[in-house]
Amino acid sequence: KTLKVLFIHGLESGPGGNKHRMLEARYDVRCPSMLHLCSKKNWLKNTYLRLSLGTLLATPILAYFNPYLVSTALVSLLLYRNGLPDIRNSCVKIQEEVIREYRPDVVIGSSFGDAVAVEMI
Repeated sequence: KTLKVLFIHGLESGPGGNKHRMLEARYDVRCPSMLHLCSKKNWLKNTYLRLSLGTLLATPILAYFNPYLVSTALVSLLLYRNGLPDIRNSCVKIQEEVIREYRPDVVIGSSFGDAVAVEMI
């Protein structure tokens, strides 16, 4: 019996990447694409993440005029923290559907894929 592996890719990779191909050479592997959710374009559509990025970029400029405004970086981190779960939860739903249908023996995550895998535990 061939080992059934669910490979959850990271943000900068996807199905057909080096890790996926290496695993596929030895095992029966599924690697559902999350690229449509993980793309930078999609991240910029997310209001929290967009505000986070804007705030983070503005921090050095604001700090030049007033050092006390460095706290805007904390606001940026809070906005990022609130925006990331939207994307992560959508990725989790994709993987949970594959797990129900495919019933893998092993789940392997890479980078952001690790975060998605841990969220499913």
